[in-house]
Amino acid sequence: MFFPPEAVEAGLPAQELASAALDGHYETEDWRLRKDGRKFWALVTLTAIRGSSGELLGFAKITRDVTERKEAEIALKTINTRLERYRIIVEGVADYVIFMLDTEGRIDSWTGGTQNVFGYTAEEALGRDYSLVFTAKEVEEACRGGRWRRRRATDTTRPKTGECARTGSGNGSAGC
Repeated sequence: MFFPPEAVEAGLPAQELASAALDGHYETEDWRLRKDGRKFWALVTLTAIRGSSGELLGFAKITRDVTERKEAEIALKTINTRLERYRIIVEGVADYVIFMLDTEGRIDSWTGGTQNVFGYTAEEALGRDYSLVFTAKEVEEACRGGRWRRRRATDTTRPKTGECARTGSGNGSAGC
């Protein structure tokens, strides 16, 4: 009733009961079926219930639907795989500057290509203010050219050391 046909054919229900009877407890995560036939990811716990003389009286079974958690784990794994591929690609770029800044304008990533161009190692650059790589003149030219906007006195999202903030998404990927 709860097991997919392939699990029944493989003898899984009997194996689970035998394991719980032998060890006193059995726990697994696997596919189970709802009454309407839809699959769900389940956390199953089986506990052997014994009488006062140790004879097996039956089992207590708790089945929890953990489908949402499983889907979130799969989504996170997918994202992490994509990020790892991106990291490998970015770290392999030797002739271009690629680095990121946090929301406070501190350097929080530094590639080999960036090191090749600027000469600073990751250890020397990480955590430092973006002014390490942008001169005051470059910041002023970016503001005049419209690539960055002039900081307002009320703008507290950027560090005091900068005069301008980058226009656009404000994702901190360059110069602010």
